[in-house]
Amino acid sequence: MQYAYFIGCLIVLFVWLLFFILRKDLRKEIIFGSILSLPFGFSDYLWVPEYWNPPSLFNLISNYGVGIESFLFFFICGGIATVIYEIITRKKTVKIRGKRKYLFVSYILIILIFISLEFIFPERTIYNAIISLLIVATIIVVRRKDLINQIIFGGIFFAIVYFILFVIFNKLFPGYISAVYNLENIWGIIILGVPLEEVVISFGVGAVWSSFYEYIEGYRTVSNLKKC
Repeated sequence: MQYAYFIGCLIVLFVWLLFFILRKDLRKEIIFGSILSLPFGFSDYLWVPEYWNPPSLFNLISNYGVGIESFLFFFICGGIATVIYEIITRKKTVKIRGKRKYLFVSYILIILIFISLEFIFPERTIYNAIISLLIVATIIVVRRKDLINQIIFGGIFFAIVYFILFVIFNKLFPGYISAVYNLENIWGIIILGVPLEEVVISFGVGAVWSSFYEYIEGYRTVSNLKKC
């Protein structure tokens, strides 16, 4: 089980690489989303051991709270979530005419809300993260109503893909959840071996990250995708 987290990252990496290879037109967006999510690898310091305490390469997480897997996982998931909507609906992004209006305020807001909630509820990191994501998703909807479908279905699509990959992971490493997760400190609702919190937060990540590129860079999605 020492390498389970790392192997889990490799499972998710397969999807990232598949998207990157199949959709050349979305490669810039994939990298954009991955880079934006990479710094959140440091947040694992807050999850351990309150939410979980996974074995890691060189025991870095046990000793320091963050490890190689922490950054790899966030990097991969960010890239997948950013383009999941376009991949499944077979849409592409086009630049909105005029000056770019939407900068990185929403991205910074996630960090600020999350940190603020951590000061208030330091033992509820997973829920602080969920609330932060849902608040920012709501703000994006208010500012860009044309992205509402992308936010909702981006969240749903990513949650489904993440859930399927988690079920596969559990088949490879039975007993991982009970051994690594602090089940007494969460809702305790397990769906096919996956904690409900993981499903909810994956929806939040998909909802926000699927719209980040369009919102921040001033793009929108259109249908009638031609061959890449």
